[in-house]
Amino acid sequence: MPRFFHVDRAGLLLPGQLLVMNPVALNAGTPPEFVAHANAMFPNGLSEHGRRYFLNSSIPAALAIADPKARGERVGDEMLELMFELTRRASYLDRPSRFESVFAWKTLAEAKAFRARGGNSAAKIVRVEADDAFRADMNLLSMATTLVVSYYSHQYWSGRRAPAANPTWEYLLRPPVRVVSVER
Repeated sequence: MPRFFHVDRAGLLLPGQLLVMNPVALNAGTPPEFVAHANAMFPNGLSEHGRRYFLNSSIPAALAIADPKARGERVGDEMLELMFELTRRASYLDRPSRFESVFAWKTLAEAKAFRARGGNSAAKIVRVEADDAFRADMNLLSMATTLVVSYYSHQYWSGRRAPAANPTWEYLLRPPVRVVSVER
């Protein structure tokens, strides 16, 4: 089974653990039509990344509707993720959803470089294994004009690299993903 390296920012992963999809869970007070929509979009559940960027469960949906400014800076990242997901659904259904994936690196050195760029030198790195992986250039995940984001999203799902940049290949692993060891 192919092996990869995952940066465990939350510090919760242990050897032997199996990472699977989590049921869609929304904050109390979320309007029922949003609950139904989320479950229709992701009937198999979400990864931790999906929970964070699709549900944004740290902000109740009712508050986000009433006061969009309450959402803060992350709205750009969330909209970028949504645009990439909609492109995938329209043209690349054979690719794994970012909202349903565990992210990893091919080498320990790449995982350490990502950890350093993220500013969390305390995050542990775990070796993981998964049967299904898709390689994409993380550099394509950037906010720009709608036209550029649309183009980049097609490049990303096609497995191409960003123009004028060395690729930063990330791997989207479809659960189940097994934690093999802690590498630090």
